[in-house]
Amino acid sequence: MKNQKELIHSCRDLIEAKLGWGKGESWSNHDFEKLSELIQEETKIKLSITTLKRIWDRVKSDHSPSGSTLDALALFLMYNNWREFKNAHNAQQSAKIPLSPSIKKRVPPKSLILVFSLIVFIALIGSTIWLLPGSEEINPSDYAFSSIKSEAAGIPNSVIFKYKASSSPYDSVYIQQNWDNRRRTKVSSVDTSHTSIYYYPGYFRAKLVVREKIVKEHDLFIASDGWAALVDSDKVPLYLDQTVFLKDGTIEVTPAIYRGMGVGLQPEIPQLRIFNVREMEGLKNDNFIFRTSVRNDFKEGTGACQRLQILILCKNDVMIIPLSSKRCIGDLWLRISEHEAGSSQTDLSGFGTELSEWTDLRVESADSEVRIFVNDTHVYTTTFSSPASEIVGVQYRFEGLGAIRNTLFSHKGGEFIL
Repeated sequence: MKNQKELIHSCRDLIEAKLGWGKGESWSNHDFEKLSELIQEETKIKLSITTLKRIWDRVKSDHSPSGSTLDALALFLMYNNWREFKNAHNAQQSAKIPLSPSIKKRVPPKSLILVFSLIVFIALIGSTIWLLPGSEEINPSDYAFSSIKSEAAGIPNSVIFKYKASSSPYDSVYIQQNWDNRRRTKVSSVDTSHTSIYYYPGYFRAKLVVREKIVKEHDLFIASDGWAALVDSDKVPLYLDQTVFLKDGTIEVTPAIYRGMGVGLQPEIPQLRIFNVREMEGLKNDNFIFRTSVRNDFKEGTGACQRLQILILCKNDVMIIPLSSKRCIGDLWLRISEHEAGSSQTDLSGFGTELSEWTDLRVESADSEVRIFVNDTHVYTTTFSSPASEIVGVQYRFEGLGAIRNTLFSHKGGEFIL
């Protein structure tokens, strides 16, 4: 029987085989970022780059991975959870262990084996049906779910959920903040109130879940109160004070800011996230113009590629635009609604630029055709067919340092300067 460490190594091997990127010991920082995004897309669970690097022994850690992390990896490999993955692999290993002569003598006839297997199969089917959600009637009209946001602006922000779940036939009643089931909290079916903290701004769909059935859900908007910057983390992000990084309309995070917070730039690069999330009435992703200028002059050690992503956030959609140094254009990934393109199959060389200098990005969308310009040079065009979605803001993902200026959205009804 494999121990936990051996099982994690087996899990890593299977993920490496699924991805086809070679051994994880040779992966770049961006490979881990892409894996994080793939796991999030397939499982709706977000694992940070640092967590994934710990799994692959690329970052030293004295702690074992959490149960939720292992469950996410198992889900990515099409298992229901880590326990199922462990049982399957231990059973496989047991099947390969030869029986000793004394045991072989006691092996029952084939007929008895078939009967026993049939009994086990029927028992498993019966227990599975009994465990399935909905084996007892759940009527969504018997439940209620609403929320009240904190009067305080910005992030983090608390939300008070009001709910009615006294009709639940199960103890397992949960409130889930958004699509990520790691943000799910068990609550009592006889209580009526639960308070939750949102650490990131954005547009979310909160859910009331009975066993695994969503009985009620509603939209919830958390604005950033202007520009907000943080260093990403598995649990609570490290927030930067706006008075430190915002000067004369320019957003900039410098080494001095990190030093003042006790954050190092090597060997693990801080994953810097900068947001501006707000209501922009009438602005939709099928017809708009977005402009911004960015700079990332950190290119030391593992930050040599100067990668960054710019996300245009919508209520029910997202656009993700990559930039990097010209030397690293072979490792880029772009998403425009349902359209995705990776540099392994698509020429994304136009997104390589000199990021130590200010770089201008412009995105033009007209009737769902999207054109992207870098330093006024047209680099990419695509279309999307998903329904138009309201734009609610922008997020920048930098490796290490980052600077932003001259950010605005415009459309026929006017413009929004961020």
